[in-house]
Amino acid sequence: MRWRFVLPSVSAMRLLNDLSRADVKLDRVKREGRRLSFVVTGLDKGKVIAYLDERGAAYRIRRASPLGLVYLGLKRPVLPLCALCLAVLLFLSFRLVWQIDVAGASSEINAQAQAIVAPYLGKWQHSIDTDSLCRQLVALDGVAQASVTTSGVKLKVELLTSLPKGELIEEQNAPIVASCDCVIRSIVVERGRALVKVGDTVKAGDVLIAPEYLVDKNADVTVPCPAIGTVTGLVYYEREEEWYRFETLRQFTGKETRSAVIKVGDKTLGALAPNPYALGEETVESIATDWLLPLVVERHTYREVVQKTVERDWNAQKEGFEAAVLARLEENIKKGVHLERKWCIIKETGFGYKIYAYAQAVTEVSTRPS
Repeated sequence: MRWRFVLPSVSAMRLLNDLSRADVKLDRVKREGRRLSFVVTGLDKGKVIAYLDERGAAYRIRRASPLGLVYLGLKRPVLPLCALCLAVLLFLSFRLVWQIDVAGASSEINAQAQAIVAPYLGKWQHSIDTDSLCRQLVALDGVAQASVTTSGVKLKVELLTSLPKGELIEEQNAPIVASCDCVIRSIVVERGRALVKVGDTVKAGDVLIAPEYLVDKNADVTVPCPAIGTVTGLVYYEREEEWYRFETLRQFTGKETRSAVIKVGDKTLGALAPNPYALGEETVESIATDWLLPLVVERHTYREVVQKTVERDWNAQKEGFEAAVLARLEENIKKGVHLERKWCIIKETGFGYKIYAYAQAVTEVSTRPS
């Protein structure tokens, strides 16, 4: 912590000489007339206060601005350079392997594995070929499976003398396949062997993760194991609809007639009048009257309708129709799927226009075969 002292009226030369003889290190000394200010460290703060109180000098004290560190760095550039070099060395040291931990097998097998991975001590973590190292470890007698990972500055080697046994979930014995046509975006394999890579185009039903473990890549030797993992892909959705230039509308003329019959149980009293209109619509209304007898009055209403064909305005309806088609496309997509992009392609036909709506989304595409 650094502190700034401000003295409104003081004999500057005498004070500075006295503090220098007391071995007080002054920094950022500034003099304006009889006003004097300077900065000291926390170690020298007590000496300065004792000196000023002894002489009854008026002063103010406050924490120095952090900009003082910048000033100190400019005044002594070797300090920030040393700090920068130290930070770089610390960062680089954490990218090296300083410790090797081998576990999972007998002491004899662990010792043999330790001898294999010992040359990597002090090497850069990114220079370690884990696949090659695993093949060397699996080649040891008594090692069925090996995994090599880095954690901080430690290289961890885990060995299995036999593959896990016991009852596997029946579903996990099956491969993981693609649920639809897509382009692979990411693959996370917990168990099993990935048969595709990011960027591959697959079809529905293609195997993504096989229920096997690759023991020797060169000899293509595998052993069965459950297939567990998650695969996401870029999926395309599409929908097409037509917009017709001419539309037939039905309009009521305002003319209507009514006819009614009475029903008592299964019997009908009276007869309905026929529909007098060549083109019309009929509505039926049932009115129950249980207050006297279990009667039902069935009333039929006939309304006259005329049809006419009108030409629609494509320019006025284009934007709204595109939005409606895209909305209906989204209705058919599983909820929770985030669409990355939506667009439409429009082609003119003899009857109007055809709208092709498309959407793309990244979603999970891994599933089990049905």
